[in-house]
Amino acid sequence: MVDIVDPVEGTVRDSRVIYNDGVFQVTGKFERIRHREDSCTPCAESVLEMLA
Repeated sequence: MVDIVDPVEGTVRDSRVIYNDGVFQVTGKFERIRHREDSCTPCAESVLEMLA
């Protein structure tokens, strides 16, 4: 689970990352990030597609 830091730059914070205060840029911006808990409909459908 990550927190979005800057949606324009595609940066997120992950508490498991030990460098740069956990902040890093996601490759491809957010194309690979999905809501998991209390998912919005598009993300829920996408997660099910990826799992299939």
